[in-house]
Parts: sequence; structure tokens; C-alpha cells
Amino acid sequence: MTDEIIFLYGWGPEEEGRLSSLLYLVETASTMEINVAIFYFTDGAVLARKGTHAKISEETGRRFETILKRKTVKLYVCEQAARKRNITTENLENGITIVGYATFLDMTLSAKTIITI
Repeated sequence: MTDEIIFLYGWGPEEEGRLSSLLYLVETASTMEINVAIFYFTDGAVLARKGTHAKISEETGRRFETILKRKTVKLYVCEQAARKRNITTENLENGITIVGYATFLDMTLSAKTIITI
């Protein structure tokens, strides 16, 4: 898959303002029909756990669910970060894929833009 923009996100759920900005940027890019990927790493991996976005706030949960339904958006979580936080395929949010660093780096080579928030 060739994504035009990859958002690299490493903040945990306590950073609601940053997460809101991420979701807004992804929604905007998707509305513009730009292919987008989110890569959750370090503390951001916690957001890959089922139900976490909805626990942050009703708005965050709703916006996240909207993003999950968009065909132009793909979501990934770092394999190592997920493992360190006991995130497995059983408790992983539907629509998020666990990938290793090699896969992530391959994605970055074909991306037009990489943004770290």
C-alpha cells in the first residue's frame, strides 16, 4: 500500500488535545481523498487497545469510529510497543494492524509526507 501521508503518533490517551489534532488532520486529509496512515508507537500504542478512544471522550470515540470506516485511512500499531503494553490481537481495536519496524520503514519510503505529532 502506498500512503501519501503517514502520521506518526507516540502520545498516550492523556494527551487529548494532541489526539484531537491528529484525528482532525486525518479526517481533513481523508475528506480531501488523500490516502492516510496512522502509526501508533511508544505510548500511542495504548490507543490501539479496543475501546480506548471512546473512554477518552464521546467526541474522540465518535471521530475515531468515523475514521475507521474511511477507505482512505489505514491504522497501524508498532509491534514492539504493543507487546510491551500487553496489546494482542484479542484486545486490538478492529481496523488496526500490528506491524514491525521493517514494515513501517518500507511504508515511509513510499510516502509523500510523514508528519510526527
